[in-house]
Amino acid sequence: AQMGYSATSRLLEASRVPAPPEVAAKIQCPVGTETYLIKRLRFAEDKPFSLHISYIPAAYCGGIEEKDLVGKQLCVILNEEYGLLRRTVVETLEAHPADKEEAKILGVKTGTPLLVLEDVINDADGRVFEYTTVYFRGDKVKFKFRFESNLGEGLSPQVSAPA
Repeated sequence: AQMGYSATSRLLEASRVPAPPEVAAKIQCPVGTETYLIKRLRFAEDKPFSLHISYIPAAYCGGIEEKDLVGKQLCVILNEEYGLLRRTVVETLEAHPADKEEAKILGVKTGTPLLVLEDVINDADGRVFEYTTVYFRGDKVKFKFRFESNLGEGLSPQVSAPA
């Protein structure tokens, strides 16, 4: 939307689920801990662009499934409604061939290259309060990284992802 493209979202799922082992490891909780699973599909120019899958410990955000998960960014809801402010974000980016489900949702062939961005987000106390994986269509995205630093502080990346 910031680049002038028509951007919309669709909520695919917002439910309470027990944390599977791989998610529990990321959010540093016991396997089976109740979490919210939020799946959203983003569109650019009415075409599927990215699939966002987020897990948040339910203890931090009761009732989030009733919030505007389409019209507002998840980070804004977590900050404004639950007081969860991002202090540290660890991101990884890698290429990944689309599996059958990802391909169907994103409207591509199985095996199409996707760029997968994984975020593990901590608050000021070091608690992990969000784990998100975003699957971008490799044929529709370009990342630009810009790093800025204030004296005495670490580098902060600025990222854009045009469709």
